[in-house]
Amino acid sequence: MSLTDRVRELKQLLGKLLPRTVSRSRKADEEPCHEACVAQLRRHRPRKRSASRAPDSLLVLTARSIARDVHSFDISQLPPDLAQLVFSELLCSSTIDEATFRIFGKQNVYEFDCSEHSSVTDSWLGHFGGCPLHRVSLASCVQITDAGLRHLAPHFRLTHLDLSHCLQLTDDGLDHIRGLTNLRALSLEGCEELRQVSALASMHKLRTLNLMRCTAITGLHHLSGMRQLETVHLGWCTSVTDADVRALARLPSLRKLDLARTLVSDMGVFALQALTGLQRLTMAGCAGVGNGAVGALGALTSLRHLDLRWCTFGDKGVVHLSALTNLETLSMAYSLAGDPSMAVVAELTQLQHLDLDSCPITNAGLQSISVLTNLRHLNLSDTATTDHGMCCLARMKRLKYLNLSHSGVGDLGLAAIAHLTSLEELCMDSRLFTDQGLKAVAPLTRLRALDVFGARISDAGCVHLRPFRRLERLECCGNGVGDEGVKELIWLQSLRHLCLGQNPRISDKSMLFLSGLGQLRTLNLTGTALTNNGILPLRALTNLETLTLKRTRVKQSAVERLRPLLPNLHSLNC
Repeated sequence: MSLTDRVRELKQLLGKLLPRTVSRSRKADEEPCHEACVAQLRRHRPRKRSASRAPDSLLVLTARSIARDVHSFDISQLPPDLAQLVFSELLCSSTIDEATFRIFGKQNVYEFDCSEHSSVTDSWLGHFGGCPLHRVSLASCVQITDAGLRHLAPHFRLTHLDLSHCLQLTDDGLDHIRGLTNLRALSLEGCEELRQVSALASMHKLRTLNLMRCTAITGLHHLSGMRQLETVHLGWCTSVTDADVRALARLPSLRKLDLARTLVSDMGVFALQALTGLQRLTMAGCAGVGNGAVGALGALTSLRHLDLRWCTFGDKGVVHLSALTNLETLSMAYSLAGDPSMAVVAELTQLQHLDLDSCPITNAGLQSISVLTNLRHLNLSDTATTDHGMCCLARMKRLKYLNLSHSGVGDLGLAAIAHLTSLEELCMDSRLFTDQGLKAVAPLTRLRALDVFGARISDAGCVHLRPFRRLERLECCGNGVGDEGVKELIWLQSLRHLCLGQNPRISDKSMLFLSGLGQLRTLNLTGTALTNNGILPLRALTNLETLTLKRTRVKQSAVERLRPLLPNLHSLNC
């Protein structure tokens, strides 16, 4: 059958089975009718396919089939939406070059995602001059320069543009795209050569702006005219000051603001009181934020998520947070908030996520927050809580995550939380936990993640892992597990991530047991007694993506023999 006949047959098939294709005159702000299919291709990249995912649609399967033999088709004969999907499939599978860009640049391609395609250069973008582009991602395309952005300037229909980690971009590059006034979302994360954002001033339709890790960015007063801006990410923008924050306070639609690791201080936070509609605020690592700033936050009564980790406030500041009755997430880790603060936190009855890592909290503080029955996530790592305080958690029946690592809690305390049967993730990284602790939490059969990294778990204790049939992640690196303990893991057929490092009694024999865990994606055997002869059984782990064999007796030559037998392996550390 000739190529023309094949194309004709395909078009007839598509005419019967597929929806009508998109009109070439689609409006700039209209979503493509097969957006979901493109998204499906993004989610299920061929190199990372999962046997358990939902079946692909007929349209996606057709696109995938054509992509495998793309040079046998006259792409110009394909319906526009199918051509788009074929192009997206080629991008997902990394089988793309400039010649392919040239071919598809003549079609009605409305989006492309070249994220992490390091071979993409400025000239490639020039092939899409006639396309009605709506969405473009060039994230981590490190060869893209200011000159390349000239090719995007005519695409006034663009609504989403991702230039994250395009490391060569400067302010001159932003000048080239200042005319893209239909942009709704723009990401410049990690573009460290950027200094000013004046070129963005005309983008009045922007709703999301990501400038994270643009360490030299200043002059945010240029954004004050963006009345529709809802989300601004400025985390790790270490040149952002109180003056910049005062400019942001004039954005009436702002709902989410990330100021992590910036130079903002109490004075800047006072200006934020004008943002009465703000729902999410992140100030993690802002060393200048103290009691005064936290007190000012009491005016932001719409807040639902507040992150104050590594800030320098204490109990005097927290007292003003009682007005934030809509809070669902509160992170105060590494602050000076102690037991008196917990009496205030107890008034925030809508809280679902509470992070108190490394705060000076004792059992008295736990007693105060025992009324927070809506909590799903509680982090008590590195606090002064003890076994006796665990009874205060009795009413938190909805808890799904609990972290007790490096606290004063041991085996006795675990017995007190065994009734929290909704728990899905439990962290017990502490030498105070032993085999008896594992036995105590046996009723927690919904656990999907268990961290006993430094706990004193032995082979005998591994028997108590049997009830956790849903476990997907396990870390057990306390130096006490040997081959007999690993043998017990065969019961955990749902395991995807397993770390058994620092257990020198694990030998080649254990690899026979591990080979039966067919769902494993990551496996860490650092510091075990594994040898060249022992790793061959791991060839059965065909889903394995990451394998770590540091400080073992396995040589690189043996690893190279194993690598071809593991088709999904992309990270091997030996």
